[in-house]
Amino acid sequence: MDYQIIWSDESQNEIREILEFLLDEWGDAAADKFSEQVLQVGNILEKHPFAGQRNTWIESVRELPVKPYYLVHYTVLETLKIVYVLNLIDSRRKK
Repeated sequence: MDYQIIWSDESQNEIREILEFLLDEWGDAAADKFSEQVLQVGNILEKHPFAGQRNTWIESVRELPVKPYYLVHYTVLETLKIVYVLNLIDSRRKK
């Protein structure tokens, strides 16, 4: 059985802001490509929730890249079969 993906309000807002930036600066093609990559990450997490690597600071948090510059941070609620997406961050500002 696939896991359910729940996107936090913060992650949804971040995706919206990134899409607005991409549309303004790079146009429809860049925004569409980013959207497709976010959907692919969601599809991966539905079937393989432990695909991302563990976060070095918080063990219960995992991260999976959305190329080229973003990381999806999420946690897995295994008994409930839920992947809860916490946020998206710009990996160039990771540290």
